[in-house]
Amino acid sequence: MNPFEELNSYSDYEDGDFVKLAFAALSPSKPKKTAIKPDHFTLWSDDEFHYRFRLSKTTVRFILSLIKGHIEAIDDCNVEVSPEQQLLFTLRYFATGTISATCLDFVGIRRSVGNLIVERVCEILAFLRARIIHFPKCPVEIKKIENEFFNIAKIPHCIGVIGCTHVRLTMVDEAKKIETFRNENNFLSLKVQIVCDANSKIENIVARWPGGAQESIIFNNSKLRKLFEDGEMKTSVILGDCAYPLRKYLLTPINNATSVDKVRYNDALDKTLSTLRTTCELWKRRFPVLINGLAGNIEWIQCVIVATTVLHNIACNMGEKIPKITLEEQEKMRLSHIENSRFHVNGKNAEQSPVRDFLVEYFSRLSNQSCNKEANT
Repeated sequence: MNPFEELNSYSDYEDGDFVKLAFAALSPSKPKKTAIKPDHFTLWSDDEFHYRFRLSKTTVRFILSLIKGHIEAIDDCNVEVSPEQQLLFTLRYFATGTISATCLDFVGIRRSVGNLIVERVCEILAFLRARIIHFPKCPVEIKKIENEFFNIAKIPHCIGVIGCTHVRLTMVDEAKKIETFRNENNFLSLKVQIVCDANSKIENIVARWPGGAQESIIFNNSKLRKLFEDGEMKTSVILGDCAYPLRKYLLTPINNATSVDKVRYNDALDKTLSTLRTTCELWKRRFPVLINGLAGNIEWIQCVIVATTVLHNIACNMGEKIPKITLEEQEKMRLSHIENSRFHVNGKNAEQSPVRDFLVEYFSRLSNQSCNKEANT
């Protein structure tokens, strides 16, 4: 006899309440999903939140609004990881540099799931590259950037500063090519080419070359070079150090400058070039994983680099404050900076740039005008 029919025959339970209760007891129940704890937005003060996630609550919510439609919640062993928690987990990983340490701050997320989260969020952030990282082409935007660079050291028509920085690797999958990743400071790295504006936003990034590559080779094989060679940037120029080849659109220091005018040109160039170092330091301070080291597949490491660049530009737009780093991280960051003052690769045409010669004369005229004003006062 069906047990439910037998239960239904008792007059005391003719209203069916007991039958409903029996069905509920005998039917397989769905386990209740639990959310990841704690709620980091409410747990931490604004300063504590910024220290842990390197960005403010307002900026994180803005980033979430950009990616929320592209990221689904993860259900792992009846633990639901929301898009918000996945973004916070990834930001915490960028701050700590290890999945294991990050899992300690997100009770219920296993290491394997943590790896999946970071991979997924990085891919979505990197997908925003075309929207967030772009070289200026609009005339209004170009003029604005040129004016901002002019205010630094009076170099006209400068649209960006180019240079390279090392992103440390702790391990490389490509074992046969490992020595190509070893740089001049004897640690493994990717040599990342960056072009920045006067406000430390990154306009262009190339993150596919090993640490032992030369800057001139990286540039000569870049899409940016073709952009200038094709004349698309018209009168705009970029500035680089002595590791770069001199071009009519790429201005570099003058070797062994002797005249006062050439020294003035070099001084103005150095002052403007300093924005690149500031940009690289700010980018790495925000995301110490770039200082402490990345491991794994090179394609995935490149994805992390691009993802953090997207976040850096958003942080610049949002006016984020500069996070603190440890003394050890400061030393690692110092080693990752590339100092090229002793290298001269300009080639035979080093002294044959009409644009650079014009700038030397230009600074001479500025100096004479300044002297005349002082004499008349």
